[in-house]
Amino acid sequence: MAEVQDAGGYYISVPSSCRVSVHNPAQLLSPRLALLNSETTPPECRLRPNRASNGEEYVHDVYEGSLVHYFPEERKVGKLEKRFSFAGFLPTFLGLRDFFCPEVWRAALSEFVATAILIFISTAGAISCLQAGFQSPLAAVGLIEFITLSFMILAAAPASGGHLNPAITLATMLTGFSTPVRALLYIIAQTAGSAVGGLILNLVVAEDVAAKFALGGCLLRNTIPVNGVLMEAGISTGAGLVAEFVFTLALLYISFSVALDPKQFQVTGPILAPFMVGAVIGLLIFMSGGLASVAGGYTGAGLNPARCFGPAVAIGGHLWRDQWVFWVGPLLSCVAFSILYHIIPPHHVELYRSRMDIFAQLRTLFSSNPSSSSERLVQTGE
Repeated sequence: MAEVQDAGGYYISVPSSCRVSVHNPAQLLSPRLALLNSETTPPECRLRPNRASNGEEYVHDVYEGSLVHYFPEERKVGKLEKRFSFAGFLPTFLGLRDFFCPEVWRAALSEFVATAILIFISTAGAISCLQAGFQSPLAAVGLIEFITLSFMILAAAPASGGHLNPAITLATMLTGFSTPVRALLYIIAQTAGSAVGGLILNLVVAEDVAAKFALGGCLLRNTIPVNGVLMEAGISTGAGLVAEFVFTLALLYISFSVALDPKQFQVTGPILAPFMVGAVIGLLIFMSGGLASVAGGYTGAGLNPARCFGPAVAIGGHLWRDQWVFWVGPLLSCVAFSILYHIIPPHHVELYRSRMDIFAQLRTLFSSNPSSSSERLVQTGE
């Protein structure tokens, strides 16, 4: 699907087969920003807002950044959308229309609620696994995360796309699936939801249990008893940053391959894809937990900055010491993955026959003669 704008100024979604080459370099930053030319577009691709009998207007709108794809749905054009003009490079690039769209705000609210529930349930499950004294508690924690996250993605996807993770949201923005405005609203909602979930959990967990297990938060090092002696165990800051980067990069690669890629999603489907993403996170948690020489100091890869933020807000203290690692690592992973995605996109052999690569787009943006360069690029793309 591609996000397009008709003569009336409304954004609508059309099949990728209806995309056409454009001459404005600002529209070449991402395929989803390509606009339709009403004079050259086939009649079957010329979608227009539908006007209901009560005067309200509706447009076909599908969020491409959803981890579970659904059939196109119509949404009502908000009053504020009609009052402002969103033409031009900057409003289009930032997705300012999303700021005035009620559906986007409702989606952000859904991310807030879903993330709060996820942090509460998954963290409570982690504490319960540690309390139970399993021989391999990280295996149990990974299983809890797999089941919890899979069902939460299924539940939240119809309303917001089911990200529940600032790393997923940032990656969808950098790859062109989400506008910067939507991504910002989502990340704020996820962070706030994480804090609320952690605070509520701290209210119901016994004080000594919360202190013993750091409320299930994320740690690189911790003071634990070893042979009757208290000592600090875990991994170094550099090792933790590299681990967070690599494990989050693996998560993004698999998530985009099985869920966000339209062609692959036809194979995995709306039910299997969330469980595949959940299974990957469970496996990565289990594998990362064995990096330290002494079990108990390093809690494993966070993979989700919101997952680490909630407990830190609730009890503070040493959870803030290495909190930045669990944010910077995923951030670097998002940047690295987006570069790989643009250079070697999924089905790149087919895509490069119909769209220009990122280097050609950059040359067009900084060309001294944009119009002539765009015409040459359009001819090359054909």
